Parts: sequence; structure tokens; C-alpha cells
Amino acid sequence: MRPASAKNKGRRLQQWLRDQIIERFKLPPDDVRSCSMGACGEDIQLSASAKAKFPYAVECKNVEKVNIWAAYAQADKYRAKGEPLVCIKRNSGPPLMVVDADHFLDLAARAAPPPPEHTPMPEPPIAPSKFLSELEGSENSWIDAFLSEDCVHRAQTP
Repeated sequence: MRPASAKNKGRRLQQWLRDQIIERFKLPPDDVRSCSMGACGEDIQLSASAKAKFPYAVECKNVEKVNIWAAYAQADKYRAKGEPLVCIKRNSGPPLMVVDADHFLDLAARAAPPPPEHTPMPEPPIAPSKFLSELEGSENSWIDAFLSEDCVHRAQTP
């Protein structure tokens, strides 16, 4: 691939991400800028008000084979400007985001619904001992026989 084509491919990913940030965070277009290819610094530059809503230092990589560790290290250089975030994409694949595991788990914990309050088990409608005593005096003679010691003794004897 020619260098110009590679830069265009990277620029398209940056512009896609810029447009997504503007749309999803309801930001004015002037607050989010895609940097020129080869420029030093973050790939997506944000105004102070945009940084308040999207606090990330973004590095974009649109290549078939990416060294995630090197890309993350590149984004990590700008940690003072925000949490490092790497947007990676390859041909015919969806864009993916790479963030620190602790940061991701913090985000997931904040997004999760609160756990339900503990509720005790409901009481049974009738106590088992009361149920058995009601059966003993009933017309169910087979239950009476089964509950008698004689039946239990016969069941244990071979």
C-alpha cells in the first residue's frame, strides 16, 4: 500500500471517530478535531468542554496487523490529557476500543444496575408439622398407615 493510501485509511478512521464523538456526546463540531496525519500529539483533539464529556487521549490505528502494546504506549504518552484510548480497525472489521482493564471495570460497575435488596424467603402457607397432623386425622387411611411406626418398621425389614 502506498504511504498516501495508508494515511487516507488512517484519516478515515479518525474522522469516523470524531463524528461519533460529536454525535453521541452532543458536542459542537468545533470542539472535536481530527489531527493531520503525522502530527505530534493525540489523533483526536478536544476542547476543554469536550474533554469534560469525553476524557480520553485517543490514538487511532487502521491497519491489518497492529501492535496493540505499542499503540497503547503511544496513547499513554498523553495520559495527562486523558485516559489512554486506542481505536483499532482493519479491513472489513468493526472498530474496536482498547482501554486499561481497571478503567473498563470502573465504567462497567458504574453502568450496571444496582443489586436488588435482600428479601427474606416467604413463610410457607402452612407449617409442615401442622400439615402432617391434619393428614393423620383425615380419611386418607393409606397416609395414616404410611405415617405409622409399624409401616416404617415393615419398610425397613427385608
